[in-house]
Amino acid sequence: AIVKTFILTGQRRTETSLMKWADLKDLDGSNPLWLIPKENSKNKRLHDVPLSPEAVEIIKSMPKFEGCPFVFTHGKTALNGFPKLKTRLDEKIGEENEKGIAEWTYHDLRRTMATKMNDMGLARESVVEAILNHVSGHKRGVAGVYNRAAYLEERRKALNTWAQIVTQKITGSNIITLRAGA
Repeated sequence: AIVKTFILTGQRRTETSLMKWADLKDLDGSNPLWLIPKENSKNKRLHDVPLSPEAVEIIKSMPKFEGCPFVFTHGKTALNGFPKLKTRLDEKIGEENEKGIAEWTYHDLRRTMATKMNDMGLARESVVEAILNHVSGHKRGVAGVYNRAAYLEERRKALNTWAQIVTQKITGSNIITLRAGA
């Protein structure tokens, strides 16, 4: 579930593993949002992540443990053990696809999302950068002083379209379909 959330949101693995139920807003409404607190963000900036219906479905499928604030957990602490998880994923991919896939890292999921969003014209570069919580050329220097846009609705539209593409429209022998609970 956590890897599916990486893929659907494009957020960093540590930030995602630290997702708390209290950080989630309007999960049952029309504008669900995940607020990454600045203390959990790599660049120490508050980051709001619009959640697609597919991401919400995954999040809502996670069990809640009394006394544990984390969404991705085994009951007490935030999920960790990412190397072991990746080994299990690589084994699963090998079972489902006899050719396997090229060596990959979790960060490749962010890079792939950014690349494909740009290639497919899902959002302009500044919006993709905002999704990733990057402060790059579009927000650095003088441009950053004057451009304070959050691009929230554009990010929501791009992430919703991305989720539909990833979960429903892509087919091929090297694609493993994402389903909640799978």
